[in-house]
Amino acid sequence: MALAERVRIARSMVRAGMVKQLGPRRWRVRGRTGDYVVYRPAGTLALECHRMTKVGDVPCPAMSNGHICVHVIESIIAGAKRKRHKVSFCESKTQAERLSRLGGDVVHVRSRQGSGEVFVVVR
Repeated sequence: MALAERVRIARSMVRAGMVKQLGPRRWRVRGRTGDYVVYRPAGTLALECHRMTKVGDVPCPAMSNGHICVHVIESIIAGAKRKRHKVSFCESKTQAERLSRLGGDVVHVRSRQGSGEVFVVVR
């Protein structure tokens, strides 16, 4: 699924109230296949996504496919909304730098579970 499609889905899920903050670095996201927990270890911008099961947390299969999953995008949008920031997502650093010329900072977000990465412009 393309990044634009994942962002569109994530924005609609945030509007529907499917994301809840559990702590300063933890978010609970309700998905189609169950609940997910997204967290960011201290001192890094690498995010992890795990599906919550009865026997424990299982890594999100979408994070290992080479892209950032929709659950992580939802948590980024919800966090920015809480602080009244606007975010835009880009697939490459050059796209993000061009967009940041209009104002904003470029943040490189990557997956700790795979090779996925996305560039976020925060305004």
